[in-house]
Amino acid sequence: MGKLFGTNGIRGIPGKDLLPETIGKVAFSVVKKLGKKVAIGRDGRNSSVMISSLLSSYLLGFGADVYNLGMLPTPAFQYYISRDGFDAGIMITASHNPPEFNGLKVMGRNGVEIPRQKEEEIEACIFSITNFDYASEVGQYFTVDNAIDRYIEGIISHVGKKKEV
Repeated sequence: MGKLFGTNGIRGIPGKDLLPETIGKVAFSVVKKLGKKVAIGRDGRNSSVMISSLLSSYLLGFGADVYNLGMLPTPAFQYYISRDGFDAGIMITASHNPPEFNGLKVMGRNGVEIPRQKEEEIEACIFSITNFDYASEVGQYFTVDNAIDRYIEGIISHVGKKKEV
């Protein structure tokens, strides 16, 4: 079995080693292992919109409800998914890597990148897929326009408060 997850998600060059089939297998495995209410977000890389569209299509086909938060910083994405009852979140980003790279960073319902054990479960699922089992009913697609605003409001709500020890 290969290894997809590195220290910060799955990374690669779209069209070379980050292929549509890989994106589909990640989507399938996330739905299988984490659940069907999935948020997606993206950074500003040229390939992020394409990957977001692919990822959304696959997730919908597997019966997941997709909440597209659009382009936003990873901390804002994490804040939003940890507060709105999502089963999972997938941030499309390659962080500090060169611009030709991109990636998928899988988050749990707590808004934190999934633990290594869960990554291993998802990888095992990915490498065992021979066929996709599409859902009998397509999931629903939602566009979320206020994720960054909610993040800013969350930060402001903590300004001036004493930290409890």
